Amino acid sequence: MHNNKRYLIVSDFDETLFYTSVDSPDKMNVKKAYELAIAKIFGELGTYIFETIGLHGRTPSELTSDILDWAKDEKANLIQKALDFFNREGAQVAQLIPESKSNSLIWNERSPEITITQMLVGTKLSYLINEIGKKDWAGEMWPRPCSGALEFMHALERLKEEGAPLDFAVLSSGHELFIRKSFAVWDLPQPEIIVTEDDIRPRKYPEGKDTRFKPGPFPIALTHFKWLRRQGISSDNPSFMANAMESKNRILCIGDDPYRDSLMAHRAKIKSYLYPHTPLIAITDALRENSSLLDGRSFAEIFVAERNGVEVDSLLPDNLRRRIFRLPSKERL
Repeated sequence: MHNNKRYLIVSDFDETLFYTSVDSPDKMNVKKAYELAIAKIFGELGTYIFETIGLHGRTPSELTSDILDWAKDEKANLIQKALDFFNREGAQVAQLIPESKSNSLIWNERSPEITITQMLVGTKLSYLINEIGKKDWAGEMWPRPCSGALEFMHALERLKEEGAPLDFAVLSSGHELFIRKSFAVWDLPQPEIIVTEDDIRPRKYPEGKDTRFKPGPFPIALTHFKWLRRQGISSDNPSFMANAMESKNRILCIGDDPYRDSLMAHRAKIKSYLYPHTPLIAITDALRENSSLLDGRSFAEIFVAERNGVEVDSLLPDNLRRRIFRLPSKERL
């Protein structure tokens, strides 16, 4: 029997739920959109730097900072090119930037990196947003769901309809507009919580990139806070910290990156995380078969059963037992 203690499954988006690295029917993908946006904003030097440093799951804020830092002698030149782009196309780009109110965009003289990042977001999305839902020759819509993703999300919805105290969050370096439209074209229920780079970018604190973005702990901490707030658990309550710490046992994180995703969860002291490319169908089956165990116990307990007094990993296949509840190798060293 379920009680009032809720559970949260937090999933990455790109390459965990949807294949955004795969070309759309018009030969567009996330990396290509970044390439085109950087070329428009920074010119040939920006393109060269991006090809040199790569994307590697960076957020737009991290990518802008790394491009400007990579060529310090050319930083002024890169900023000037970005200002030229702002004067030329800023008004059009602003329409897709979450922070840009009333379709306006302001050049930040003191911190031009802020405006450049916003333009990178808007320009990248301008290449991507209309691709969502386009069909290829086989009638498959873009972006295509990862293996087992549709079954996983529909199973979550059915379990919730049956009264399971489950909530679902998407935590991504991408953008809410892209995520919500992708869910909509595939007729999927929207996540209760979405936390993206758009939520973190306008915040002054925390300041350090190592904390603000994956694999830093702040993205998952913000997701956790939003989840608690949805349940009416206020930070003004004297028992907030105790409730927050206890509730971490009822959070399960899923991602494809053994460094950025799992290390983030580990640093945030989330004990249950699966990586990389964990078959979603295995998680789906485990949740279906053991929904009655969502009674306040931890996710770790739910994924480990006891048989004849001995704990056994009965809910997951052999290949997953090595990938659940273990520390990333870089943290073990």
